[in-house]
Amino acid sequence: MKKILSTILVAGYLAMAAAAHAQGTINFNNTGFNITTNNWSGTSGLMSGKGNYIFGLYLAADAGSLSVVTTPVMLFTNSPIAGVISLSTYALPTGFALGSTYAFEVKGWSATGGYGSYEAAMNGNSTGYFGMSSIGSVTLGGGATPAGVIWGSGPGQVQGFVIGVPEPSTIALASLGGAALLLFRRRSK
Repeated sequence: MKKILSTILVAGYLAMAAAAHAQGTINFNNTGFNITTNNWSGTSGLMSGKGNYIFGLYLAADAGSLSVVTTPVMLFTNSPIAGVISLSTYALPTGFALGSTYAFEVKGWSATGGYGSYEAAMNGNSTGYFGMSSIGSVTLGGGATPAGVIWGSGPGQVQGFVIGVPEPSTIALASLGGAALLLFRRRSK
């Protein structure tokens, strides 16, 4: 009897220890909360073309800390289904424990150039497509606890967003600035 009781206690302790160190999970299925894009002519439609876009999940302890997070926790490419990033649930890397609540933001950019973060893509690809979700809040699931839901219309969840090209006026302004610098350099010689 003592042996059975001690075995049960040890098994319970191991299960609690494993649960305390378990990785959190998120449900990243955005079906019904589509990502749209615009183009140079100003028209928009559902994002399409498997692998044409990269999305990063940015997590922080609170919404105020997200502005300094420049490295995504996870990267995704868009699926072959128009407007959809993913249909799956994912385990987050070590350090994001189940039951923990985080502020999050999803940022997307053109896959052209293979940039690993939104910030790097913005700095290196001035004609690419870029966009970000509103800030949300998610409690991570894992084990028997359902995965935290990112996309939706519930509290803390985000709905779709637009990935757009820079406005033509922005590109024109940058071109004028570059031309002015060239003229100034030419005159100073």
